[in-house]
Amino acid sequence: MEEKVQNRRWVSELAFGQEMEVWNYKGIYPLEVISLIVLEDNEGFFYYPLIKSYTDSDELISGGKRGFRSRSAALGYVGKCWDIALNGDPP
Repeated sequence: MEEKVQNRRWVSELAFGQEMEVWNYKGIYPLEVISLIVLEDNEGFFYYPLIKSYTDSDELISGGKRGFRSRSAALGYVGKCWDIALNGDPP
């Protein structure tokens, strides 16, 4: 059986955090729907946060061009995105 791959879109920190708030508003804790994807190149592994769009099921990815070298850094970035959506850009 062939698995359908959803559309993936790169989004800003703000857009990622706002998508987390959509899930939260719908009664689903956002950290339950976030995952990390792992990509590899000749320099090693890189982690990228991913969240599915509530409205169209596209996969939204954020985290910059090179991603993060560790899971903890990627998850810290997720928290930053949520903070930006709730409170605006940090000073």
